[in-house]
Amino acid sequence: MAMPDLNKVRAVFHEKLQTLTGIPTEARIWKENKTFTPPVKGTLWLRERLIPTAEAKVATKTAHAIGIIQYDVVHGFDQGVDSAETLAKTIAEGFEHGTDINSQGITVHIDRAQRAFGRIPLGEEGHWWFIPVSIYWRTYATTAA
Repeated sequence: MAMPDLNKVRAVFHEKLQTLTGIPTEARIWKENKTFTPPVKGTLWLRERLIPTAEAKVATKTAHAIGIIQYDVVHGFDQGVDSAETLAKTIAEGFEHGTDINSQGITVHIDRAQRAFGRIPLGEEGHWWFIPVSIYWRTYATTAA
């Protein structure tokens, strides 16, 4: 059975993210399972995580996957909230609910995007502060049977 390709899903989101205003450069985006050195304090950066929540074959000869991609907007502790809030808002609004993103030979449907409150990551007290932006998505693939 051909399940949706999660690497393509990740690439679709990354391509769309790069079209938004104010997104940090590639060097300031921490991608899953990649070595990353946070920039100097006071510089915004992003942490990207794809979280698949379900994959299933359905009766209509399709397979679907649903999940969340989370972008943590990270800023140095004690640097204020304005620039991080602005970037988090840009990301959430850039993935408007109900829209489809067609790229990489697949369509990813955006169910919703939401920001949470800013917080300090455990073990990083005094270093970093972040705002999580969660984008809920779904995609489909045609199966052989």
